[in-house]
Amino acid sequence: MGERRNPAETIVQHFYNAPQGSKIDLLVHALEAEHMQSVLVFSRTKHGADKISRRLERTGIASAAIHSNRTQSQREKALEGFKEGKFRVLVATDIAARGIDVSGISHVINYDIPQYPEDYIHRIGRTGRAGASGDAITFVSREELQYLTRIEKFVGKRYMVNAYPGFTAAPQQAHTSANVSSSSRSGRTVPQHDNKRHPQSGRTGGHDDKRRTQSGRTGPQNDKRYTPQAGRKKPEHKKMDSYSSDSSNAGWSNY
Repeated sequence: MGERRNPAETIVQHFYNAPQGSKIDLLVHALEAEHMQSVLVFSRTKHGADKISRRLERTGIASAAIHSNRTQSQREKALEGFKEGKFRVLVATDIAARGIDVSGISHVINYDIPQYPEDYIHRIGRTGRAGASGDAITFVSREELQYLTRIEKFVGKRYMVNAYPGFTAAPQQAHTSANVSSSSRSGRTVPQHDNKRHPQSGRTGGHDDKRRTQSGRTGPQNDKRYTPQAGRKKPEHKKMDSYSSDSSNAGWSNY
């Protein structure tokens, strides 16, 4: 039997612009703005899971984190507290979440997009079980567009990346949010290059004229190398002077 390539029809998928530096603020906003009863949040790293859980706790949102660095007792305690409703949010890594079998999860939030589309299907499959409806929310940063493209190819469907209602990213992050939206619609991830580091034909760059001078371009060396003047007399070459290393006759001498 082959692996499942499409999420259950009971799962509603949402994709939102989320500059990496604003993801934690967006998560807090979403948890406070919407009625989310039992939320499973996925983090790519163990350090990230702990960081997310601590921030939620400081905000007053009961949460716990599970990953491979936690002891078996700590993982069991966090999981039981999540099942009983003591923790509204459980933050987990993919490895730690393999043993999670909790019914009634209302929302799955991909704080970080998984690198492999199969993991995405497994993640969001934790909600919408037994005919119940569920929501899968995915935060998309510009750096993660390649992973979104992989998911789209895997399931054979295109997804729209929208702005989260009522949320405004920090000013320094606003331009990255706009780039996510335009790139996702075109289906391409266009890397941003620095003209000075990657000079190309037709671009401006501080080292273009000196490093990549070609016939037809202007540059301080072009006139001498490629445009000899008719009738110009060839200059006479003088013999080069050399330095003698003989201490008994130190000084400059001709060949």
